[in-house]
Amino acid sequence: MDPTCQQGTVQSGGASVMVWGLCSWGEMGPLIRLETALTGDRYVTNLYDHLHTFMSIVHSDGFGKFQQDNATPHTSRFATEWLQEYISDIRHFYRPF
Repeated sequence: MDPTCQQGTVQSGGASVMVWGLCSWGEMGPLIRLETALTGDRYVTNLYDHLHTFMSIVHSDGFGKFQQDNATPHTSRFATEWLQEYISDIRHFYRPF
């Protein structure tokens, strides 16, 4: 990993920070701090707020594909139905497991 992309850490008393982000082969999208655990509805909110903008900038040619893993929030009924209804203009690659 490129050292300029790394951040040093300090050992603490068990605190943690959860983040969600987007990335592409050569580009990094926003890194969003999660105040609570990621659920299907919070995942959809992040997609709604960031996915189209990121894809239009990074893949302006329209050839980008959106891929996610099979994490529970990604495969929730709410997220699955939302993706089917609202992300028809972005190619979605389903990762089989």
